[in-house]
Amino acid sequence: MTVDSGTLAEIRRLVERRLSPEEFSALADAPILAEERERVLELIDWFCRRYPTPEARLAYVRRATRRWLATQGAAFQELRRIAAEHAKTVAPVENHLLKRLPQ
Repeated sequence: MTVDSGTLAEIRRLVERRLSPEEFSALADAPILAEERERVLELIDWFCRRYPTPEARLAYVRRATRRWLATQGAAFQELRRIAAEHAKTVAPVENHLLKRLPQ
């Protein structure tokens, strides 16, 4: 799968956009809605029933990661490259979020 130039341009625009301290705080401090929390807990419950042991959960994650990298890896690597370039110029409060991207 390839990513078209328009999508890459949009990713670049989003990654390179600087948030004001107020925008960052609004996003970071936004409350989790009750419906969203309930849905997340339902998904966690399903996942733990489907993969009842830590070994089963890790095996699933490894399979899913391989599958994801096979289909989305090129776009992700481009995103990491853009994020790394951006990280050289952003303030630490923004930069710590970029470090959370998977390796």
